[in-house]
Amino acid sequence: MVAVILVPHGVVAESLESLLKAAGWAPRRLPNFDCDGDLDRELKAALTTSRERERAPRMALIATVDLLEVTRTIRRARRRELGCLQLIGGLQLDRGGRRVRHGEKVVSLTPCEYRVFACLAGRPGHVVSRVSIQKRLAARSRSASKNMVDVYVLYLRRKLASLECSCSIRTTRGVGYALVEEQATPTYEQRA
Repeated sequence: MVAVILVPHGVVAESLESLLKAAGWAPRRLPNFDCDGDLDRELKAALTTSRERERAPRMALIATVDLLEVTRTIRRARRRELGCLQLIGGLQLDRGGRRVRHGEKVVSLTPCEYRVFACLAGRPGHVVSRVSIQKRLAARSRSASKNMVDVYVLYLRRKLASLECSCSIRTTRGVGYALVEEQATPTYEQRA
């Protein structure tokens, strides 16, 4: 087992090391760091040294860092991650990987399927016109046909069905499509 302990500048690490030794840990102090790239590299190097890990089954890596900068780095990483994810009903759209997740199930989308789904997910619950979806598809597609939108909506419906989620694509005849979250309808046994 390996524990990574980040301590702020100015904290005396010797007392922490003696406490860890008394508790049965093998402490190892890492050098001071000013940028996260150095810390990341040093932690990876320390974790890959297998001889030390075999001698000490419980190793503690102590790194002296600027905790304010570490907090800022973590917040930036979370914002980047959340910027790539979009939640729609019970679905999670991973924009970077063109994947849709519901619980443990994940489906990958083709580039055209992703463009249609992203167009619908941009306004969940609202009808998006066929014309605007078709423009989005035709802008980057080599072939444009009249039923291209219908075909990709069909593919998306199948993939959403495989996820077993409450979201579906509803057709508004003559207008377009909407990504909606369906309410569960009670079965006969639940009504009685």
